[in-house]
Amino acid sequence: MTMLDVYRAWVRIRPLQDADVARIVASFAALGWPGKHPQQYQRYLHEQASGDRVVWVAEQDDRFAGYACLVWSSGYRPFREGGIPEIVDVNVLPVYRRRGNWNSVDGRRRS
Repeated sequence: MTMLDVYRAWVRIRPLQDADVARIVASFAALGWPGKHPQQYQRYLHEQASGDRVVWVAEQDDRFAGYACLVWSSGYRPFREGGIPEIVDVNVLPVYRRRGNWNSVDGRRRS
């Protein structure tokens, strides 16, 4: 997989890396968001390495801002049968919401 770096004003969007796992878990734990365990992101890394999932991480000034996942084979039968990938997990920390940053990921996904 080639590195994807998309810059939109102050946001960097790139693939999930091993070093991100602890930072992501800590960011969600600080907000009291349940269910964001390291095993989830380790699975995402494995699925990304096998080509089943793409995980984009958004950063501002080297601080974690959020992530989005796309799976190539959807769990939703009509999508899967139609060969339509699915966005299955999008999380943006509250402080970074409503700034148009998702448009960077969304535009890259559609291109």
